[in-house]
Amino acid sequence: MNAITDNVGEAIFSPVTLTHTEQPKRGHFTSLEIERILDGCRLNRRAEQKELYGKYYGYAMSISLRYSLNYDNALEMTNDAFLKIFKDLKNFAPRNNNVASSFTAWFKKVLICACIDHIRKYSKKERTNVL
Repeated sequence: MNAITDNVGEAIFSPVTLTHTEQPKRGHFTSLEIERILDGCRLNRRAEQKELYGKYYGYAMSISLRYSLNYDNALEMTNDAFLKIFKDLKNFAPRNNNVASSFTAWFKKVLICACIDHIRKYSKKERTNVL
């Protein structure tokens, strides 16, 4: 692999090859990484919010699709959950030394509540449209 260089010829990025056992698991953070990202999200930094969204999007969609068979509704549920998470992140307090597992459990709880709220909201609208 070649290093990426700027127009002066200095290396600005040098790719590192990791062995199979060193490859980070996708969607999993260490406690230090999640603390850094959550601190950035609490300060409304878009880069950290995007990083959190990117890492947890697949997990969130897999849960949302259990509550809705329609992809568009599941996407709306997921996005509603992320909005609630970014808004209520100040209320998150880890319950043990492992911040990553505490956050994942809290994330899942907020996501499921958002899915149920979405179902309640739109089931009422469907009932009123039928009448």
